[in-house]
Amino acid sequence: MFFLFLLLGSLASSSCLEQQATAPRILRDEKKEVSHSHVDLCPVGAESSVDVSLNGVTEAIPLASLPFVPCSVTQGKWKTGPAMPSPHQAEHQGIALSDGKIYSVGGFKGSGHTIRRYDPAEGEWDDDEAVAKLPETRHHLMVTAFPDADKSAAEMPDSMLILGGYSGEWGDRQPETDVWKYSSKTNEIQSVAPMPSPRAAGAAVTHGGLVYVIGGVEETFGNDDNLELRRPSMMVYDPKTDTWEEREGPKKHREHVAAAVMDEVIYVAGGRWGGSIDETDSVEIYDPENGEWSAGPSMNYARAGFALINVNRDYLMAGGGEKNNRDTLKNIEFLPSSHLCAKRKAKAQQTLKKLNKMPSIDVDGDSPVAVSLSAMAEADCNQEEGEWIMGPDMPQQIHGAGIALMNNVVYLVGGARAAWSSKMGGDLQMYTLGMETDISDVNN
Repeated sequence: MFFLFLLLGSLASSSCLEQQATAPRILRDEKKEVSHSHVDLCPVGAESSVDVSLNGVTEAIPLASLPFVPCSVTQGKWKTGPAMPSPHQAEHQGIALSDGKIYSVGGFKGSGHTIRRYDPAEGEWDDDEAVAKLPETRHHLMVTAFPDADKSAAEMPDSMLILGGYSGEWGDRQPETDVWKYSSKTNEIQSVAPMPSPRAAGAAVTHGGLVYVIGGVEETFGNDDNLELRRPSMMVYDPKTDTWEEREGPKKHREHVAAAVMDEVIYVAGGRWGGSIDETDSVEIYDPENGEWSAGPSMNYARAGFALINVNRDYLMAGGGEKNNRDTLKNIEFLPSSHLCAKRKAKAQQTLKKLNKMPSIDVDGDSPVAVSLSAMAEADCNQEEGEWIMGPDMPQQIHGAGIALMNNVVYLVGGARAAWSSKMGGDLQMYTLGMETDISDVNN
């Protein structure tokens, strides 16, 4: 197994709360060995640059000239941003849209009409009055990208779908069927076909031009120990026809569940059922190609009401949540793609090919990045990894938070610091991937 000597680079801060990387700083630590299972290759923004040592002289090379640079998805850094305006949101959802903004939708205890918008470029929240309101209050709702035939899966969506959730506060809550489409281009909300049955505290993902609503509850009777969800429990929306169909859902009923897409399949993780202290660490995988469910690798921690997102296309990141209906979590964990080694190998070969065309850079030397890239490019990918990897704890324990990804930064928005959606602080927590950006041993 390759062990790679890597030089850790830290992203330079900017007035935009480190939303984009600008000239990472070289830190020399020849003794540090990092298993290549914790190293990936990440795309970077066109305005980023990297410090490169040219015979002892440091020079900045635009990262736009490279397709990828070594990074550590699982060993990044957290920082906090400005709290959202009051009333704070919890049991809501988050999403990043093509206008470069982070949206935080719905919520509990007075924020149910609200769509909040955070501008990473300015490092501030937009005025609430600048964003359309939901037609009705919603909490424990689902949000996902509206499928756009003109955009690839890697592109930011222009619009989002806001699905179901509870109307009313906890004592008089009622699962709903409504589905609304919000456009960032027009700042308008319109209704689309409602779901076939009410749904709250479920998960929604967009994949292959369709929207999948998974798990959750369709009826409650006074408390969480009496939940109902009939089968088939998964609902699938086709925006081309504005119609729904029902399919068989996960084998295990789950509410306060999370889901995300990786490797062309849908991962459904965590959640609880049949009691408010019945959280699970189990994962199920749905393959839309054959319509079959299979077991996935269990998380290290049982979680409900947590955040889950695909990071860098090759990892799922799970963070926060609650356990035993009283413990709010602050840890995060990552599941690598089952094809991570092969994907990384292809990206390393592409990057080495690009570097070989730069006459001033000696990629055949023993520089850390050259060694790292060569090891990745020549890796034996017969044995793929399939275990969750623990990452650095977030600054604030949280559950019921929204999550979004933009420009290699994960935004964890709002949520509650304690069980039962209490102690809402409007927290904004940002996780930046650890970038490995030193290229040395360069000859003119």
